[in-house]
Amino acid sequence: MGMKTRRSSRASIMDLPELIIVEILLHLSIKGIVMCKSVCKTWHHLISSPHFAKLHFAHAKACILVRPSDVGRISRMLYFIEPSEINVIESGHEVNIKLDTKLKIPLHNVDAQVSAFCEGNTKRKRTIELDPKNHKIIIVNSCNGFLCLSQPPHNNPTIVCNPVTNEYIELPAARNADQSMVDCGFGFCQETNQYKVLRVLNPGKNQHANRVVEIHTLGTKSWRSIGFAPSFRCITSPTYLNGVLHWISGGCSGTDLVLSFEFSSECFSSLPQPPISRPSRICMGIIGDCLCLSATSGGDLIDIWVMKSCGVQKSWSKLISIDIPTLGRWNSFYFQLISSCGKFLIFLENNIIYYDPKREELKTLRLHRMGFISEAVVHTPSFISLKDVVTGANTKSISTGFKVPGDAMSIYLRENRMDGLTFVTHRFEE
Repeated sequence: MGMKTRRSSRASIMDLPELIIVEILLHLSIKGIVMCKSVCKTWHHLISSPHFAKLHFAHAKACILVRPSDVGRISRMLYFIEPSEINVIESGHEVNIKLDTKLKIPLHNVDAQVSAFCEGNTKRKRTIELDPKNHKIIIVNSCNGFLCLSQPPHNNPTIVCNPVTNEYIELPAARNADQSMVDCGFGFCQETNQYKVLRVLNPGKNQHANRVVEIHTLGTKSWRSIGFAPSFRCITSPTYLNGVLHWISGGCSGTDLVLSFEFSSECFSSLPQPPISRPSRICMGIIGDCLCLSATSGGDLIDIWVMKSCGVQKSWSKLISIDIPTLGRWNSFYFQLISSCGKFLIFLENNIIYYDPKREELKTLRLHRMGFISEAVVHTPSFISLKDVVTGANTKSISTGFKVPGDAMSIYLRENRMDGLTFVTHRFEE
């Protein structure tokens, strides 16, 4: 009897007040929080509540999602670099990290094939072979914890999803979807609390015709035309900030290098560009609450500019220049920048360049087993359900009852030791 009494009086984490449990959960990794949902019904209900989701998103830090995207591969796996892994990079020890936080994005028009596969799968084989030509997917951009996905070869937007909650919404079929290349982007209208997807396309086969602009508001059943787009080459590096989608016009020259689309007024505009000339690589991002632009000028120097007051030419300020002796040897014109907690991460050709300006520490890290081609997107993870923010939409769950080749692949982030090379940084006055 005495033993039973001691056991029954033993304290448990379940005895803690809910406020303390929530505070503990908020400091866990995405993978840790997902695992905690399986501990008990109480925690599952707590983590699934809109209240917890809003608290978590308010504290969440933006980081990089990376994904293999080789031509012959169907990849629905996203590898999220957690803040705890950034801490390992900052620790000063040699970096060798297995990226354990894996999220899934849905594949377009695959439900019928999966159902037929599961029904006829008498041997309980879980891996399904799919044709990469029909099920490739492109990540357009991230907004408030949600991703917009498009389908090649025309880049037509087809899905909005939350890879953390395994939810997605299929967008309605669009006119002229198979007749022209599409430029697209995704954002949030702060005045109406609605999410919108932007499509810019050339009607028919006449590439010189005025480009039609269409908008889809999540929760509605169709696309609507809002007129014609101003002249620009393409939408490159789309970045959402404060109700506006910003992008680089793709030409990397001229006065309309940086363009934008406001989701409330549904109007286009151009922004003044920083004083850069003929950049060979260029990308857009966010530092704090400011738009930033990173560019190389054909050599080994990356310049990072920040626009402190949106739309004001004189507010462009060069924040930092990083001289990397091997940068000019890389062939890719694509790179992605992220700033988190005062540090910078630059993704380029399966490499991540890490720089801490306060400690003047710079490292290069390699993503191993990613294949020859990969992509990255700056993303703030969210437990907010699409059902709670989109009214009238048919929200579906990403199927986990099957696998495609590559789902079980492990990715490692390892430090590249470049003996004999010196990295030079120049920090400018704020």
